[in-house]
Amino acid sequence: AMVGYPRNSVFMKERDLTIRGRLKLDGATNIAYMPTWRGVSTGQVNVQDYVRSVNSILAQVDDSLSDNQHMYVNFHSMGSDKISLGCFKHITSFPTHVNNYDFLAQMDVLVTDYSSVLFDYALTGRPIILFCYDEQEYLSDRGVYLQPEDLPFPVVHSTKELCSLFTKNEYASSKAEYDA
Repeated sequence: AMVGYPRNSVFMKERDLTIRGRLKLDGATNIAYMPTWRGVSTGQVNVQDYVRSVNSILAQVDDSLSDNQHMYVNFHSMGSDKISLGCFKHITSFPTHVNNYDFLAQMDVLVTDYSSVLFDYALTGRPIILFCYDEQEYLSDRGVYLQPEDLPFPVVHSTKELCSLFTKNEYASSKAEYDA
């Protein structure tokens, strides 16, 4: 039964054309990137290494995106103030004046990793890509309830694989479509 739930009810209705128009989202493929925070707390994460790693990933992704592809990033609050996106041509942060889920509902593709946001976004039927570049390390530190490979979405383990999907414009809404 499709019933309302406050957090994800926004995904059960048509896209909000006023948000799309105001933010000029039409005419491009809009990709949301919502990675999970690494570590249980900031004390367990080498923040400098994390920032360096994320900047390297984003630089490669930015280079692979075309002018009609735009990535919006929403980092976990523990890391969002540590990463600057001003140097990228195709990558910016989620707008601060729009509710995150209202904005996410406007996106064409979600890229995430181990985050539960994938379950909410899956209600749209739009493509989800699991970007698990650090799967072994993450699973040994945190663990997950479901293995990424057991989910019905494509799983990529390197930035090169992720960029290849963007370059080829290959987005699928399920692993079966992706593998076909």
